[in-house]
Amino acid sequence: LQILIPVSANLWLLGTLVLLLYAAVSYWRLCRKVATAVRLEGNVYGSDRIDTPFALGIIKPRIYIPFGMSDTAKEYILAHEYYHLKRLDHVVTPVAFCILALHWFNPLCWLAFNRMSLDMELSCDEAVLSKYGSEDMKKCYTKTLTLAYSVVRYTFVLSDHFAVGVHKVSFFYI
Repeated sequence: LQILIPVSANLWLLGTLVLLLYAAVSYWRLCRKVATAVRLEGNVYGSDRIDTPFALGIIKPRIYIPFGMSDTAKEYILAHEYYHLKRLDHVVTPVAFCILALHWFNPLCWLAFNRMSLDMELSCDEAVLSKYGSEDMKKCYTKTLTLAYSVVRYTFVLSDHFAVGVHKVSFFYI
């Protein structure tokens, strides 16, 4: 028992440090990826180096969208991303990830983090769908979401934990 407690504590600390280091490297890589983004309007930036829209940043969040979106799709996606910013999802997600990093050994924390991400996305979708009342608009928004989800590359759950947006829903289904 005298050996088990220090070994367990060191293992926990190592796991926490690995997750936080991975988070820092992922954030740095994502920032480098959007460094060449072009300002379109306000805090909205366009980039040809991304596949799906997302919001990034805690203090001064920016919305990044891929080039080549139709005006209608852009309107829906921006409404979705602005709803994330309105609810402070860009602050909640990194805080929740730091809590997850501290409790990395608990599978229920991983489940809770993934469910939280899914709930954030679905509630934003619901808000946008309720905003656009007509059935034609709802069908168009649903089509936009389907197209956005279809280009998602399934990646490890941690890769974009500091960005909130359409792409995060896919992480639950890995």
